[in-house]
Amino acid sequence: MPHPIQSLLTAARLIGHRGLAGVAPENTLASFTAARDAGLHWVELDLKLCASGELIVLHDNLVDRTSNGHGRAQQMPLRTLRKLDAGSWFAPAFASERIPLLVDVLSFCADAGLAINLEIKPNPREYEATARALARLLADGGWLDRLPLLASSFSRQSLRAIQGYLPELPRGFLLERQWSTAAILAELDVLDAVSFNYDNKLITPELVTAVKQTGRDVLIWTVNDVARAEQLFQWGVAAVFSDLALPLKPGH
Repeated sequence: MPHPIQSLLTAARLIGHRGLAGVAPENTLASFTAARDAGLHWVELDLKLCASGELIVLHDNLVDRTSNGHGRAQQMPLRTLRKLDAGSWFAPAFASERIPLLVDVLSFCADAGLAINLEIKPNPREYEATARALARLLADGGWLDRLPLLASSFSRQSLRAIQGYLPELPRGFLLERQWSTAAILAELDVLDAVSFNYDNKLITPELVTAVKQTGRDVLIWTVNDVARAEQLFQWGVAAVFSDLALPLKPGH
């Protein structure tokens, strides 16, 4: 039987990538605000642990690309990370943006009515620690009852850790390489995943059909072209991740 979250994904069709990364600096509160203001119902974010043990919202291992800092977030305590300018690289108007705590983004999204795809970007060898920290945070705030959440990761170790610590949190299997259809379906079974999140450049209509036949959804990243998105929907894709608020036709 399909997981209840799958109907929410299909209804949304569009998932804001790192908030709305084409409009505001990715993975900042400004980016999630932009997604809300554009009328989106789903956003995706990236999470990892910092040196002092908090879960932060950041894509890269290094802070260099998306802030004025240098070095590995894994080696920086929160007090250091919070001093960084995480917005000026995108545009001067965003100079006040900071690397947010995951709990702050959860709170914002709950108030804004935004569901979240939590992409786990574990630091090296921190698969278990990240899953434990996420389980504690979600339990302490009762977040699983406050907004729809989907966990995904390229790291199968992370998804298996989530299975152990948060079996009730639905999971999506992310893949950025070509695998055989049989191998993909086998891994989806092992992870008991509700979705297969795949690269726009690699997906085929045959693979969409094969995954859908198992009762799972296919989510595709990153799609910034309306015509391509509509083609993917014709193939049976449930939703696409986008940096932009694409003007999509209503779903069926």
